[in-house]
Amino acid sequence: MMADAADETSSAPTTAYGTTVGDIDRTVSTTNAVLLLVDRWVGKPIASLAKSRSDAQVLKESLGEWATEAYDAQRRLMIPVLRKDAFIKHLLDTDGKITPSVPCTATAPWAHFLCALNIRPGMGITQWKPAGQALRLDNGSPRLHLEVDGEVLCHVINFYILDTYSAGELISRYDVGPVQAITCKLQFGTLRFLKTESTDSNPISEVKAEFEAGTFADLASRREPFAVPNETARFEGGTVYAHYQNALNHGVSNTQAKFPPNASLTTRLAALLANANIGRAATRSEPLLLTHDWLHEANRIRRRVLSQGGQDTSFLDDLVSAVDGHGFKYLDPASVKDSLRSQIALEGNFFLYAYYARHGPWASRDVEKPIDVALPVLNRYEREPQGTWKYTLFTVKSSVIKLLKMKANIACSEYVRVLNFDRDSKLWNVTVKLW
Repeated sequence: MMADAADETSSAPTTAYGTTVGDIDRTVSTTNAVLLLVDRWVGKPIASLAKSRSDAQVLKESLGEWATEAYDAQRRLMIPVLRKDAFIKHLLDTDGKITPSVPCTATAPWAHFLCALNIRPGMGITQWKPAGQALRLDNGSPRLHLEVDGEVLCHVINFYILDTYSAGELISRYDVGPVQAITCKLQFGTLRFLKTESTDSNPISEVKAEFEAGTFADLASRREPFAVPNETARFEGGTVYAHYQNALNHGVSNTQAKFPPNASLTTRLAALLANANIGRAATRSEPLLLTHDWLHEANRIRRRVLSQGGQDTSFLDDLVSAVDGHGFKYLDPASVKDSLRSQIALEGNFFLYAYYARHGPWASRDVEKPIDVALPVLNRYEREPQGTWKYTLFTVKSSVIKLLKMKANIACSEYVRVLNFDRDSKLWNVTVKLW
């Protein structure tokens, strides 16, 4: 934030819109104050512009209906602020199904962003703070930005992004950061986050973004949470936000599919196997929300079962040693060993989210598979001391075999939405300047 921008917010004055517009047009002091701010911002004389009312006119048009709230009692310009608590209450009140009530008369992109979410003047959802030097120049004319909590934009993107994936395509995770700028296509426009530099000693605290409004029809249409092109997954009435919170808290909107915390290894393995095809089971009437935390936990369980969390290679070593004596007829022993090593990697993630072709193949029909060596190895672990890791593998050998047979891609139907942002995302806890 700029050094002279006060932290405290102030309530909007009750000045009528017509009076406010008239004041902007008539009051030279107001125009001069705006020009003075711009003068300080660009660092060069622009006093000659004081003879023109063009900047005041541009600012008035930019604010549109928000002019009723944009000035404090002393006629000082303020900037709009959208905080997470007020927005979450708005989501709760509407259950995310939002229809804009009236057209937007402002030209500022942030005003169209708010209008598309049916956040309007007088509703008390936005707050205001002194503008200070927060003006930006567009072709020499000033305009304001919207200061918004990053968590708010995380919710907006999660609810209203238009993700389109082809069958088999991996589902990526968005986040702001030094690697690249990101663009999110929403139901009512496009959000572009600018590249933000950060280091360990100077983490991201503020992000800049731009909003480009969609068509008038896009802006005026009803917002449908978690919609995808040509399909609308519908939770039961009044439960959208509850399912969303389940996903954020447990990694999955269906709490029966969450992984039990602090449970035994065998219990967590059973939960993973029981939910292996959860993405295929989602339907229009029973959609599913997933997060990358759920995927992370699935990978964690797999590593814990097969390598004690990546710390022990002995099960993999035993499998590789058993290949030469297994007598594969069709598979090359060297390729079998390579396959086993890649399948039981000690680092990285095995499972990934991917959309699937509804009528595509579900399982391999290979006569021989590398994991065919696993059962004889697991049977030998019966001789291990009870309570040890390898003896535990023997007691659940059928489950271990099923785990080894699982595909790397967690298949997701069109009724599954993998949330782009969660509480671990960098964007969640930063402030965003939205232009």
